[in-house]
Formats: sequence, C-alpha cells, structure tokens
Amino acid sequence: MATAFPLPTDKWVSDRPMLPVEKLPVLPEEIRVGSVVWLRQRFYKDEDITCVRRGHCRNFKLEKEGYRHPLVILKFWQRSGSAEPGDLMLGVSDLTTFRETPFENYNNHKDRLVKFKECIPILHHNDLADDNTEQLSLAFGWLRSKSWVRLQHLLLVHVSNLWKYDWHDGSHAYDQRLNKESYERLMCKFGMEGDEYGCAETLVVTARRRSSDASPEVEMEDSYTKTPSLANANRNHDDADQRLDLESLATKYLTTQTTAANDFYATA
Repeated sequence: MATAFPLPTDKWVSDRPMLPVEKLPVLPEEIRVGSVVWLRQRFYKDEDITCVRRGHCRNFKLEKEGYRHPLVILKFWQRSGSAEPGDLMLGVSDLTTFRETPFENYNNHKDRLVKFKECIPILHHNDLADDNTEQLSLAFGWLRSKSWVRLQHLLLVHVSNLWKYDWHDGSHAYDQRLNKESYERLMCKFGMEGDEYGCAETLVVTARRRSSDASPEVEMEDSYTKTPSLANANRNHDDADQRLDLESLATKYLTTQTTAANDFYATA
C-alpha cells in the first residue's frame, strides 16, 4: 500500500538569512554517519578524491563535474598519523538527481538501465512510499530535489572539503540525515559494517571528544563483511588495534580558501 511522505517542516526556501561563506564548512564535531552534506568545489591545491571501495574501480579519481554535489557520510576515521582534534577522513557516497528525473521514470526502468540498478532512491516529500520499490528515508531534514544514492563508489574525503547542505543561519551538518534503518541498509548495499549511528541526544560533542572517539584509519578490508547482512551492518566498527597507513589515499587536504570560496558562493 502506498502512503504519502509528509511535507518537510524546514524547506530550502527560508526566511532565515544565508550564512557567510566562512561558516559553510562542516564542523568535525557535527559529523554523523548517514548525514547529507555538500562537497564544495575543488581548489587548485586540493588532492585527488579517489574511490577506495574494495575490488572496485582502480585508479578512479573524481572529475570536476563530481564536485558541488551532495554526499552521504558512510564512515569516518581520524586521519592516519594525526593527533589533531577533528582531523577526520570520511568515506562517502555521492547523491544525484539524474537531472531531475521523475520517480515514475526510475520505477519503470530500474530493472533495465544500469544507472538505475546501481543506485537507491531517498523518499522525497512529494513521493509515495511504495512497498514494491526499495527507498531510503530521512530521520529528519529535507532535500531540495528527489535524490538517489549512487552505489558505484566509496569516496575518501577530508572533512575540510565539506560544507553544510543547508546554507541558512542556524543549520548544522546533521540536519539532513538518513534514519538508522536506512543507513544500515545502505551499508549492506556496500557490503560494509556500519559505524555507531547515535541518537539525536548524542549528536553534539566537542571536536576534541570527536577526535578521540574516531577510530584510527584501518584497513579498508576490515570494513567489509564476508556476508553482508543487516545484523553485520548494525555492528560497530571499532578495530582500534588494526592500522593501515593510508597516506597515499588520505593525503593532507588544505583548509577552505576563502577567496575562491567566495567566488563560488557569489554565483551559487
């Protein structure tokens, strides 16, 4: 039976003032798995963003058109060799609207077109929840358009590459977030063990606490389950004794350059 997904209470069109560009970057203490954030534009000194998914796309690098897109956070680690609070690396997957493709088109062709087979939709406020079509749900928040999570790549990015999804005053990095069940299902799609989801009461912690709580960068192999299942996805990934130097993938990213960011923000 199809049921209507309720209208969001907080819309993109808002009376709240827009944030200044220097307040757009995501704060490390607000990082939570399942959250939807924004990948800012690439600056000339930024390192490549690569795919680290096991047994997948060797030597893949995110192209220019892959930037300025929303992402969903799947995992996060303290950067290898760093003791700096909040110096986090994140495993993320990108979101797409398929150029504003209507959900009906997706539903009619999802079993035939490769691009639809390798993604999973997120319920939007105008959608009907259909028992015959698997969709993810938000715990809270809203998305500007009907969106799909791509399942092709697990991208490794530094927290300094991320902006909040909502650019209005009072926003947080966790304001748009998949619910716990949807996050666990998404991790099953990737064949990976999920991190602790955390409830709303534990969302805000200090950057120092978040730094000390973050697992060190570990072997990507250890993030995968041999037999993906919801039970496996619900287990915490906390193998602090196993470390891997991922410097070739997780090289040090520069912080946001305000001048270049202002150029983008003025035209966004």
